[in-house]
Amino acid sequence: MRYIRTERADSVVDSTPADNKTIIVITPTKQRPERLADLTMLAQTLKQVGNLYWVVVEDADKTADLVSDLLARTGINHTYLATTNHGLPCRGWAQRNLALDYLRQNKDKFNEKDVIYFADDDNGYDLRLFDQYIRKVDVMGVWAVGIPGNALVEAPKVENGKVVGWHSAYLPDREFATDMAGFALNFGLVVSTNASWSLKCAGNFPEQCFLKQLNLSRSDLEPFGWESDKKPILVWHRQTAPAPDQPFDLMGYMAEYRLPQDEICKKFQQIHLMTYEQAEAIAKEYGPVESESKNEVKS
Repeated sequence: MRYIRTERADSVVDSTPADNKTIIVITPTKQRPERLADLTMLAQTLKQVGNLYWVVVEDADKTADLVSDLLARTGINHTYLATTNHGLPCRGWAQRNLALDYLRQNKDKFNEKDVIYFADDDNGYDLRLFDQYIRKVDVMGVWAVGIPGNALVEAPKVENGKVVGWHSAYLPDREFATDMAGFALNFGLVVSTNASWSLKCAGNFPEQCFLKQLNLSRSDLEPFGWESDKKPILVWHRQTAPAPDQPFDLMGYMAEYRLPQDEICKKFQQIHLMTYEQAEAIAKEYGPVESESKNEVKS
């Protein structure tokens, strides 16, 4: 079975008033020594946020018992799924696609005014992000992302409350030069489309490729956190230092080894500089080319 769905805590969140929208957090994850530390920190943040639903997707052909146990302990309403990359770049594309498939197939269990946020498992999230920014999104909210060791901060440029451009270290003239952690989207908007990540995103950035499929324009964007002279940064890119790869006796303790990187992952590292034909040729070397994301999530 290609997609595996496992237990979730209680039931899917009931419809809620517009002023108490459910935040639906989508998190791709993959086995590595740092993963349980990262997920533990993220879970400790999310469990403090009211009215939240967490969709976690394993980069594998089955879910992981250690992650399933961790999710159950949190008490957070969640669904835990799994899929391999199936000819797509190893950047969480297939995992986010599966999460969106799940939400589309279960859209009646959510409210159209709920909000979707893509939260990687290794970022740092200020609690204010969820209630002061994400829950207030009507169509698409955007905000600054801290990037230590790189550009330090990337953010929308705002004039009179409107997004007029982007403060970005790389190609700031893109229509949506935002980071995956720097936006959230209306649930009804997303599930009413087939927007997904595919090889057609070659030559583009994943954020821009996905957002353009939603037929959004800059006039739809709602900027947050730009008003004051001392502007807060409520989400940070961070990375736990990788552990050594050599095997080590775990003595029965619950930890994970690093999985070897697939060769296709290395070849797709620069997909934003490739043509669709080049990306398709790489995918064909390793198996069937991924079609548009329209897959049923199996129980």
